[in-house]
Amino acid sequence: MTDRIDLNFIRVRRWPWFGLLFLLLSFALASVVAFKWTVALQSNAMLDDTIHRNDEETRRKSAVRLATRTLPDPQVQLRLKSETAITAHLNYPWNRILSEIEQASTNDVALLVLTLDQVGGSVHLEVEARELTDMLGMIDRLNGEATPMWYLANYQTQPQNNPPTIRGHIVKK
Repeated sequence: MTDRIDLNFIRVRRWPWFGLLFLLLSFALASVVAFKWTVALQSNAMLDDTIHRNDEETRRKSAVRLATRTLPDPQVQLRLKSETAITAHLNYPWNRILSEIEQASTNDVALLVLTLDQVGGSVHLEVEARELTDMLGMIDRLNGEATPMWYLANYQTQPQNNPPTIRGHIVKK
């Protein structure tokens, strides 16, 4: 009898049933999630269509209402116009103009009145100074190195004041 040597010492691997089961369950779960995702997208598209239809209907109804609406009486229109002007006046960026004037002002020139024309976009300053050169110096400081936007519209001497002063109107284009 001959003795044979058995060299099969490597273990035979079994199928990984647990891993395959996990893979199958994860594939099923991913399928369910994908299905729910497509259903959600379809329902979202239907809701968007409904919203757009409702918006168009609302626009049509409001256009019909505006066309059939009677005009308010002139007093209401005048009040509405004045309220709109006041709101625009309150919403004006005053900081920009006030900071310009504040940086250019000195003790030699007194600012008496500041008026703003929002429609024309111009600013009117009524100032008073002892000498015309002080007023012109303020205009130079207001203009700075940029293109001249501020100018002296008119001035007059006030001889009744003691000492006599010069009152002028500075305008920003």
